[in-house]
Amino acid sequence: MRSSTSRAAPRNSPTSSRSASPTPQQEAGGATLPVEVVGGIVARAVTDVRARPDIPASELAATDRPDGYAAEEWRRHVTVGRDLVAQHRAAQHRIGVLALEVVPAYIADGRAMDVLAPVADDIGITTAEMLACRRYAISGDVRAMDGW
Repeated sequence: MRSSTSRAAPRNSPTSSRSASPTPQQEAGGATLPVEVVGGIVARAVTDVRARPDIPASELAATDRPDGYAAEEWRRHVTVGRDLVAQHRAAQHRIGVLALEVVPAYIADGRAMDVLAPVADDIGITTAEMLACRRYAISGDVRAMDGW
């Protein structure tokens, strides 16, 4: 038996309404969320996923610690290590932004290599590392730094 409430037609359906305003999303409790709020939630989630540490904090508590370390001491060591990795990634991103200031993103790596070689020598890294930082700054994805 069908309920008295009707469902809206799918977006691809010819009977769907074509309103200019975005459709609000619905929470589990029935309250509606504006599209801007949903967009903000998605943007934060993407940022969190891209910047997440290798081991989530929830797994850290369940992870066995090495012999001779108390659980709290081990957590402090892991936290310091994560902070160092975050600082390293931030430095790589800044190097990538510098590379993009010298050679814009629309120029291919092959042509950018010639221009970036002296800059890489001046700051003490290889041209390949400079190009990897540039790709990281373009994409925001740490996988661009694989191998460094």
